[in-house]
Amino acid sequence: MSPASRFVNRTILFVLAVGALAVTATAAWPLFAEGRSSPLLAMAADVVRGTGVAPQTQAWIAAGILALVVVIALVVVLTRGERHVRAVLDEGGIAIDDGVVADLLRQSLADVPDVLAVSAVTYRRRRLLRVRVQVRPRADLGLVQRRVAGAVADTDRRLGLALPLVVQLTGGLRSAVAHERRVA
Repeated sequence: MSPASRFVNRTILFVLAVGALAVTATAAWPLFAEGRSSPLLAMAADVVRGTGVAPQTQAWIAAGILALVVVIALVVVLTRGERHVRAVLDEGGIAIDDGVVADLLRQSLADVPDVLAVSAVTYRRRRLLRVRVQVRPRADLGLVQRRVAGAVADTDRRLGLALPLVVQLTGGLRSAVAHERRVA
């Protein structure tokens, strides 16, 4: 997510939160005001009465504004591209799925006790595969790195081409609470 889209998303969330807070305050006003009218509603009623527009026309204007908001929201949702593309590479009409690559790497790293999980995600814009290898706490990272490099080379050999990928070694809560791997 780029900083610009993150800013837009957070701005939209902020505006929605302020609107929800205003609606909540307006709805809860009678519970706490002991019969007094809401200043927010009174101010809004004065502004609406001051326009000189008939109430039926005001309702149609409000409905039109809401319809416009719905149409804009639908356009935004329906025109967004696919965020996750599963095909890492499309060679001569044959698409290689990121799940295949993850399975091949998982199979190559099955005998490494410090590796808990392997996942892969394809980035759409760059056609780059990010492989996440989750390791145990206090794992021998040098050994894991060498084994992962060997697994990547083995996967490239099995597929017959070098894939554009980035490998990320991660830890975290799952790594800390994971049970010892048992091999039958």
